[in-house]
Amino acid sequence: MKFSLATVFVNNMEASLHFYHGLLGLPIQAMRPAGNGELAMLGMEGQPQIELIFDPQQTQNTYAGFSLGIEVQSLEGATALLAKEGHPTIRGPICPMPGVRFSFVHDPNGITVQLIEYE
Repeated sequence: MKFSLATVFVNNMEASLHFYHGLLGLPIQAMRPAGNGELAMLGMEGQPQIELIFDPQQTQNTYAGFSLGIEVQSLEGATALLAKEGHPTIRGPICPMPGVRFSFVHDPNGITVQLIEYE
């Protein structure tokens, strides 16, 4: 068995693409219509991806107890960029073991995103 993707129902596709692609740099693998809305696949080819789905008929998506982990090259650089764009750090940095540090932010949909730096 192999983990393939995490599906996130988003409230605003443009804001979500700006966050995951524009700010965090996840490549867009595909974009296509999905029912009355649209779907975007982000991430590296051959690795687990994030599937963003926007459905204009679904007005509010909420997530509790759920987070996405995204590896970044520089925790300080990523958190500074995200804070400048309106996504301040909500927790961290945390160093749970040598060689790993992480902080948490919220994406435009309120989803907790764990930024992970491996040293």
